[in-house]
Amino acid sequence: MENTSSKTAFENLSHNIIWLRKHHGYSKRKMAELLGIGLWSLNRLERFEIPPKLTVDILYWLHQQFRLLPHILLTQRLDAADGTDKKNSHSAASGTVGDQIQNL
Repeated sequence: MENTSSKTAFENLSHNIIWLRKHHGYSKRKMAELLGIGLWSLNRLERFEIPPKLTVDILYWLHQQFRLLPHILLTQRLDAADGTDKKNSHSAASGTVGDQIQNL
């Protein structure tokens, strides 16, 4: 039986990778480079499929490039956060989720 919590976290991560790439206007090739993964792995992630060699390093690179905490990337969808909704006001290094998105 698949863990629903893990599935939701992965779906949030995949959704957020797509959103960040489009929000910043990056090509798939550029985004894969920034995340330290191959284009094939990024394509799998964007289809909500887990690449066989995916590691937690991707969370590190997402934080380095976009200053978003792994907890946020796994539990929330970035396009849904606006900084005023109390449900999305988790503290992070640079403020609320909404503050982090506005600073992107």
